Formats: sequence, C-alpha cells, structure tokens
Amino acid sequence: MAGQSIVASITVPKNTPIRSPVQELIEPSLPIFQYGEVMFPLNAAGLVGVRLLETERQFAPTEGTGAGWYTGDNATIPISIERKLVDPYEIRIQAYNLDDTFARTIEVRVIVVEVTLLQAIDELTKALRERR
Repeated sequence: MAGQSIVASITVPKNTPIRSPVQELIEPSLPIFQYGEVMFPLNAAGLVGVRLLETERQFAPTEGTGAGWYTGDNATIPISIERKLVDPYEIRIQAYNLDDTFARTIEVRVIVVEVTLLQAIDELTKALRERR
C-alpha cells in the first residue's frame, strides 16, 4: 500500500483573527485521507488554532466534537479520521493567531493513501474466495 506524506509548515502572523484566518492549500495525489497531525509551538495555548477543510467544508476537528479548531501548547494533536477526498484532491488548512506580539509557526502533517488496509484485506479475501 503506497502512501503519500505531506508536511505543511505555516507561519501565522500576529493578530490574525479567527474570522480571517491564513490559508494554505495542499493537493495530495491520492484519494484517501488516512491520518494527520497538528504540531503547536511552545506558548501557543489559547492563542493559535488550526482546522482542515475540503471543498469549503470543515472535516477536522470533526463535527459533533464541540471544537471548531485544534489548539495546543507545545503539543502534537493526532487527527485520526479516515476520509475519501473528492477529486480534485485538495485540503485547505486554516489557522489563526490571536497573539499580539509573536507570529507562530504551526506544522501540519497529512498521510493519504490509495486504498485503506481494510479495503486491501477485503479485496484479498474476495480474490481468495473466487479462487476456490
């Protein structure tokens, strides 16, 4: 199972409001978002937030979690979501920074795959049954 790992390092200027976040577009070449991580710098707690969107719709953090943005302080937040992306494959990263003194650099890592492990096992099982 081949995959693609994408790392986006985003410097968010000081005084970047939630209503007007900076944006960075990543364009994976494979169709399934399998895993991601958001890494926050030291002293970013309560000041910096990140979210991921596809076709203008937020998918991380997920709806129903009560959180509109990932936040953290010297922390790595896992994104354990499996999602089939719509062609053309685009993930928009949005980030804000309420700090009035420092710009903050956030790192977002994304792993995309062509098929999931479960899909590969299902296909293999189906092929083995057909051979009987």
